[in-house]
Amino acid sequence: KKCGIRPKMFTTLIRNIFSIQPTMLEVLDVEDNLLDHPSVIELCEQLEGTANNVSKLRELNISYNRIEAQGLDYLIATVGKRNASRGPRMEVLKCGGNKYGIAGANQLSKLMT
Repeated sequence: KKCGIRPKMFTTLIRNIFSIQPTMLEVLDVEDNLLDHPSVIELCEQLEGTANNVSKLRELNISYNRIEAQGLDYLIATVGKRNASRGPRMEVLKCGGNKYGIAGANQLSKLMT
């Protein structure tokens, strides 16, 4: 939380975390940083890349960053695919305080049904 993590730093950090297989990371809290759409894309690519290697990530907090509707859509699609698979489910997704507006909120509601 509140570490001033910028997108480029986040890319390096998340690649290193997910390069350890199998990754034991269960909770990732990057609330109140400077993450944006490319940051979400990188996170999703890492989650998709570890799906067969059973990533244990079950809680993600990306609240109060710079994530807009497009980034949230991508994240929701990734989490939805992951939760539909037989692997561990994402149980908690905190994403309030971003700039995704009504469109993002509607997408988020689809994930919860």
